[in-house]
Amino acid sequence: MGVASLPAIPQSAASKLYSGEFEDAASRTPSTTIPLNKRKDVLGGNAGQIAHILPHRQTCARVWTAVLRTLFQDRPSGVALQRLVHGIKKFPEYCLRNVHWNKLCLWSEGTLFDSERAVCFMPCMSLKQMLAWQGEEYHAIVVGASADFYRKQGVGSQHQPATDGDIQTAFEGLNRLLRHLASRAVSQAVLKEVPQPQISAWQKNTGQQPDSYSLCHAFHDSLRQAHVRKVVATAMKTGMKFARVHFQQTSFNWSTTGQFDSVPHPAPHPLLLAIRACNAFVYHTSGNKHLPLPACMPASHPDEHDSDGISQLRAVLPDICRDVQVLSLGEACRLRAAASNGTVLESQRLRTATQVMGDVAWAA
Repeated sequence: MGVASLPAIPQSAASKLYSGEFEDAASRTPSTTIPLNKRKDVLGGNAGQIAHILPHRQTCARVWTAVLRTLFQDRPSGVALQRLVHGIKKFPEYCLRNVHWNKLCLWSEGTLFDSERAVCFMPCMSLKQMLAWQGEEYHAIVVGASADFYRKQGVGSQHQPATDGDIQTAFEGLNRLLRHLASRAVSQAVLKEVPQPQISAWQKNTGQQPDSYSLCHAFHDSLRQAHVRKVVATAMKTGMKFARVHFQQTSFNWSTTGQFDSVPHPAPHPLLLAIRACNAFVYHTSGNKHLPLPACMPASHPDEHDSDGISQLRAVLPDICRDVQVLSLGEACRLRAAASNGTVLESQRLRTATQVMGDVAWAA
């Protein structure tokens, strides 16, 4: 498996990025000059907020870095990838969190995309194609967590249907990336960076859902403790129907402002989008208990300074996924039913376990 490249950085800026301090990490930059009432969201609706696919919060981005360093070239233009994830205050444009192809225009993005994970977009690309992407157009299938999402967002007849080939390619790409995220080397690197979960007595008494740091820690800790590492995967079935969105070609540069006023939507990086899809898939198939990577950060978690303690993983990439066993959805549901001593029919269990991947057909 190769690694994804990044746009070149002028030498004058690269030298300053190399010597900059993490304490001066880049702040948030304007995402677009398009006013809210003139924007078009990714599903073709009017208006929309701007979602950061790689989350903007530094503490969260640090955890993501453990994964990104296995997927992107480490020192583009001589600058360590970790510095490009966090950026330098004087050069906010050279920051992966700020770059325009890390952004998505989506109505109510904080709820739909982050906290509820009600929708994900699965690029119709192999992992190899995602790694090779440099701004080209592509398609993605729209996968909602429930039928209610499709009704509320108007996903249906106005969207082009995905072909069987689109669906198969999207699922294969997602499964390959999911295995990578669950592999021993990557999972251990994430565990080193994710904050330890701290569940207060108030959270326990009120039943408040754990934050995404805790969900991320739970996922990778469960893999660490498992005798055989297992992840749930899915396969294409005849007759599955999904809506398809088209992302238009975009400039693969370090600009921070996107033009979110037209349909098709400017293409975000498919690799980042697919990581978010893995997050949504794991979240729903685990019964809202796991996340491969943290997403929406609660305000109670302050940003922390970054350290450079992540070990290099790229040298072991060819062998990185051999320790992960892929389960079918049926196997996963049988295991869950057995573990809970439940008597729920498997067809019903599948429906619950796969809100985001099963029973999400839209009406033709």
